[in-house]
Amino acid sequence: MISLKRGQLDQRKLIMLNSITPEEAFKLLSGKPDRPFDLFDVRSPQEYRGGHARGAQLVPLHQLNADVVKEKRKSPAEDPIFVICRSGSRSRTACERLIQQGLTNIVNIEGGTLAWMHAGLPVEQSVAKDGEGDGISGRWVRRLGLFGVLTSLALGWLVHPAFNFAAVAIWITLIVSGGGACPLGACSIRRNQT
Repeated sequence: MISLKRGQLDQRKLIMLNSITPEEAFKLLSGKPDRPFDLFDVRSPQEYRGGHARGAQLVPLHQLNADVVKEKRKSPAEDPIFVICRSGSRSRTACERLIQQGLTNIVNIEGGTLAWMHAGLPVEQSVAKDGEGDGISGRWVRRLGLFGVLTSLALGWLVHPAFNFAAVAIWITLIVSGGGACPLGACSIRRNQT
């Protein structure tokens, strides 16, 4: 418990945070189509690629600071800076951080991307560039899985048919883990990310 002397205020409680609903944010952002706006998504690159508010720029929370925002800013300095995450928690933290670092007119989007999608507002999906994102836990695991399937099939043909069961087991594991029927993740059919 923090004890304060009479007349002393806890500076952490003085942060006034503006929050609006996704519908209100969309109305403000789309009201002037010829004018740029600043909407920063503070989720991870993987979350961002899965679906984000149209026009949002990715700046993961761990990289966010006032200098990064100023560098990426597209709108005039007097315009608000909107911040969104998955559910509103990380964006609230981000807004508080930016306010503490001296930025003003920072607006948190309540409910985050989940509320944005639930409201039926426009969403974009991104495709990972080579060398970005999934790393060892994604793309390479699928490639190694494919190698395991092909090796097991070859051993099943050359050594003993029981190796074919290993190929089937690896393939099923790839499908269940979210890679779909295509272990390289290159197929056009993908799971719905909502």
